[in-house]
Amino acid sequence: MAVEFKLPNLGENVTSGDVVNLLVEEGDVITGNQAVLELETDKAVVEIPCPHAGRINKLLVKKGDTIKVGQTILLVESATALETPAEAAPSENPQPVAVSEMVLAGGAAAGAGKSDSVAGQPVSVSQSSAVAEPDTAAGDGRKFAPATESVPRADSRVPLPAGPAARRLARELGVDLHALRGTGSHGRITVEDVQAAAATTTREVGVPGPVVPPGEPGRDGWGAVRRQKMSKIRKTIAAQMTRSWTTCPRVTNFDDADVTDLENLRKGIP
Repeated sequence: MAVEFKLPNLGENVTSGDVVNLLVEEGDVITGNQAVLELETDKAVVEIPCPHAGRINKLLVKKGDTIKVGQTILLVESATALETPAEAAPSENPQPVAVSEMVLAGGAAAGAGKSDSVAGQPVSVSQSSAVAEPDTAAGDGRKFAPATESVPRADSRVPLPAGPAARRLARELGVDLHALRGTGSHGRITVEDVQAAAATTTREVGVPGPVVPPGEPGRDGWGAVRRQKMSKIRKTIAAQMTRSWTTCPRVTNFDDADVTDLENLRKGIP
């Protein structure tokens, strides 16, 4: 069953925001409270987590869109509906799974003609066992450990402890904040962390190409210019400054006063 995820209430006097970046795509499987997009409001850039777990059926917004509180962002197929009957009801007597690959834990490597068995006995592990036996000694003293199947690490995309300045710099330099370990207080990602990651990437890749400034090229009466869309925060700052300039009087008053008598009195005091 598809569940609608709508933009939640973002706080006092915040009614809308601009989509800065989408953190997921259609078809992705997400966990509960995983961040799905970055939204720029009048006050800051924040990550919006989705409380529903499951597969994303459809994204209803794109980068650059302005969305309002209560507007549907995406459709999520419930995680319970994705479970197959076999996953929902596992067998009471699971069959052992044969391990066909052995990892040499110590000693010399096994010869090419030797089979993948230990002391002539095939090794198997049960599906219900969480950890395999540590090792088994062969007849010649060598130790083997069963190879475990690697499990890909899921990207939880949990909210990150990073301020607006660090997030903006990461977007400009192309740095993935989820790959960084913050050095600030309580693991907070700082601007210096982003700069260090960008410098490391530059050294690994090599000499970077010319940096193209943001915006579209154009011309005005004074020459070449670049026109860049204003962010929501900049628009808010401009609106408030215009309001201040047009509503607050800016007056400088000068008055002349004759202080001859006052000066004579001051000089007459011993």
